[in-house]
Amino acid sequence: MAAVAQTNFIFGGGNHPWDASRFQASDDRVRGGVSVSFLDVGPSPSDPGRTAATFHGHLNTTALGGAGFASQRTADPFSADLTGVSGLVAEIVVPTSVAASEGGAACSSPPSSSSSAACCGADGKSGKTFTVTLKNDILPPSPDGREQSTVSWEYGFCVVPEQGGATDQAKTRRVEMPLSDFKATYRGREVKDATLDLANIKRITFMMRSFFGEQDGDFNLTMNYLAASGPVKVAAGAALPSSDAASADEAQIPVTKERRGVLGWLYSWVR
Repeated sequence: MAAVAQTNFIFGGGNHPWDASRFQASDDRVRGGVSVSFLDVGPSPSDPGRTAATFHGHLNTTALGGAGFASQRTADPFSADLTGVSGLVAEIVVPTSVAASEGGAACSSPPSSSSSAACCGADGKSGKTFTVTLKNDILPPSPDGREQSTVSWEYGFCVVPEQGGATDQAKTRRVEMPLSDFKATYRGREVKDATLDLANIKRITFMMRSFFGEQDGDFNLTMNYLAASGPVKVAAGAALPSSDAASADEAQIPVTKERRGVLGWLYSWVR
């Protein structure tokens, strides 16, 4: 496996080590949900000599009738220039289960897109679908303090636990994310003919979403690094105070001035 060039790291290497203070939560609590997320930095389970970031928390879908999300995003201001880059790659630490029966219910199909939670391993066990999103535009907050929606480009990938014991050496896996496979969405709906400005990435988000009740519960994703296929330029300012001010497109449910009842409110926005 080829080593990542120092100039290609976005987080977790080169001049851009993981820094938890440069991320902040964007969870569904601002919508009345109770999901919660964290991003912690510490020794990597696969290599204690390096640091890793663990995106973890609990996704609750009962409060919002099946909807829900929890995410960690780069704190503003942030910018990354991906000019000439064809894709992103994350090295993740493969989670383990202590028994063959653990790791989720049986399933039979791989994730078909970032809008589906279908997530299956070779042994037919289900895992979790995580989503990485990129943004070009960050608008000022609306008068009520909520973030305004802008187009997001998102890519979903499946993480399935492997059977193992507490003393086993942690395994890693490279998740390759071709930029051509990132889907443009606005408030959860696909946008046709939108073009990602690679020179102007203003936000990167790691997300766990419910896909309207298809997945919930505890989640955990440990990443040794996020890098690009070529050299990148990354600039990040100081972290802002922690906030739950989520944008409407990340929330899967629309910002409305009138609440119409939970089910009607949610179904009116189902993709």
